[in-house]
Amino acid sequence: MGRLAWSHASSVQTICPDGKKAQAGAEANVKNLKTIKISRKVPTQRSNRVSQEHLRTIEVVDWLIAHPSERAQIEAVNDAFQASAEKAIAGLTEKQKIRFADHFWCDFFASLVQLIDKGQLTINKVQQAVAEGVSNALITMVFDSIEKSRASSYGNKPGTINKNRNKTTRKVADRQSGLTAAVLKVVVKDVLISVFKAYSKSLTSNLAIYKKHFQILAILLCPNPQAHKLVWDTCLAPLLAESIANSLVQNLKSKNIRIPTVDVWDKQPVSAKAILEYVL
Repeated sequence: MGRLAWSHASSVQTICPDGKKAQAGAEANVKNLKTIKISRKVPTQRSNRVSQEHLRTIEVVDWLIAHPSERAQIEAVNDAFQASAEKAIAGLTEKQKIRFADHFWCDFFASLVQLIDKGQLTINKVQQAVAEGVSNALITMVFDSIEKSRASSYGNKPGTINKNRNKTTRKVADRQSGLTAAVLKVVVKDVLISVFKAYSKSLTSNLAIYKKHFQILAILLCPNPQAHKLVWDTCLAPLLAESIANSLVQNLKSKNIRIPTVDVWDKQPVSAKAILEYVL
């Protein structure tokens, strides 16, 4: 999350110790990925590590710097989230608190993205949550999405050999620590209410804006997206595809190559950029 401080300091051109520390660490990660020898690692792990670090250290930070109003809103949501999350788990045991460090909060924001993708979290529901309050139906939807992710997530990276693969799902580990569904749902409720309250001064009718905010927060919160399928599928991969598509379009434009439109199966004209985004 230090990347937020880094992007803020870069945008307003101020000195920020936390931002400088985050920048140094992030840039070191990218540099090491370019030079490290991984002869004993499978290609999928290598390429995934490079992709995730490039996206959140270069693409996301550049985007935050270039969009100060959006960065300010993400910062406000993050502040509200951090405060409410700390308060919500304050009464739990240390063993239970540790479970939230195992990708729970990135599950939270990635679940919001997933619900938008599925059409279950519509702009009307978002606006209602911001203006009138979070409904029990929305709380249940988000909680169920998190539960489903953790019930199928072991934390294994692509290409991990069988003897090194985790055999226990995150949901089972949660329950073993004493985190029941009832306890977790209360935590989700408290944090969800705070997150949407943070939008009260910037209510918009553009669902894509909320989705982008949730994707960025999920990526920045996730310790390792390649070991977290929900974050990879709903946040990192789509943003990476968007970045690649935009880079190709800019490259074609710089060479004065006209970006064509083509016919697809239903004969509706679709831009080359849209097709590339779909394929990727």
